[in-house]
Amino acid sequence: GDKAVYDMDKAVLVMTGNDLRLTTPQDLLTARDSMEYYSQQHISIGRGNATITTNDHRQIRADVLVGYSTPDVPAKTATTPQNNTDGTNTPLASNTNKLEKVNAFGHVWVRTQTEIITGERGVYVPDTGIARIVGNVHITRGPNQIQGAAAIINMHTGIATMTEHPGSRVSGLVVPNNGDTSDRK
Repeated sequence: GDKAVYDMDKAVLVMTGNDLRLTTPQDLLTARDSMEYYSQQHISIGRGNATITTNDHRQIRADVLVGYSTPDVPAKTATTPQNNTDGTNTPLASNTNKLEKVNAFGHVWVRTQTEIITGERGVYVPDTGIARIVGNVHITRGPNQIQGAAAIINMHTGIATMTEHPGSRVSGLVVPNNGDTSDRK
């Protein structure tokens, strides 16, 4: 970011400006408006078109993304120098502070290799690769579209499961012979 303010008493860093990003070995969190990091709680917040991009280029985007990281390595291990492959000595360059869960709020957008899923809120667990999106969910795959109340997406396999609104059904538009050559027609 361009500007950062760190509150020593609360251990809170707030960054603003252009090109806001938080990089971990597995994921990249970017935001347009601000990026906050609460070091004691291991929480990162991206505001304004916040995006998580995985190493394999899958993405989750929302108005606000809240990331929860693992605690630091215990003190006896933390004193051992980390051999980082990128040559930096940043705390997120090792396996410390690994992203455990991301909550997404407002205009949630998920991209897998074959589909785009949108909704109002969501949660993503990087270790399992599972994302759950709720609230007016739409799944688009080429010209095919379905909509329902919630979806569970396996980001590793690209398979999404849609559930219905109470008292109604999942609805959608499926275009026959649309050139989809996958085995999940």
